[in-house]
Amino acid sequence: MLVQAPLSASVWQIDVAPGDRVTAGQRLLTLEAMKMETPLESPVDGHVLEVLVGPGTRSPLGSG
Repeated sequence: MLVQAPLSASVWQIDVAPGDRVTAGQRLLTLEAMKMETPLESPVDGHVLEVLVGPGTRSPLGSG
């Protein structure tokens, strides 16, 4: 499942790596926009296959 950004923001912190097991509701990364941090959480239990962004990456609305 591809998890997409709910808002246009910069990636502040990544909390998972490829191969990690995650549970529904677990924070995957933190986005920062206008000095506010927004966690991006896993919608389901599963494994991280790939992380497509890095810290400082600008993430447009709906991007994965």
